[in-house]
Amino acid sequence: MKEVAIAILKGLKATDEEAALVAEIFGPGRHAGYRQHGVHLLTLCQTALLQDMIQIPTNLKVIKEGETTTLLDGANGLGQFAVHRAMEANIRKAKNSAWDVLWFETPITLAP
Repeated sequence: MKEVAIAILKGLKATDEEAALVAEIFGPGRHAGYRQHGVHLLTLCQTALLQDMIQIPTNLKVIKEGETTTLLDGANGLGQFAVHRAMEANIRKAKNSAWDVLWFETPITLAP
């Protein structure tokens, strides 16, 4: 199932990294019984892309960055990918500081 999801996402112009990460996230949620998670959301991604509601590939932009803070814009891309990248950046910051702040703009959530 993961390979099919990756192929579909790449067909929607996701990068290799983006497709692999989003496919990995979509899989377990549905198996855990969450109706709003799962590979069935790929049909919503296609619809949202065709209606210019999302942009693929995700063009993550750093708006402002400080020693312990980051302001990011997900640019209406795939939220799973953008949030993952944002968390990675701030985990690195938190390791070098007593605290850390993350603010994320334009999250996209697709749910039936």
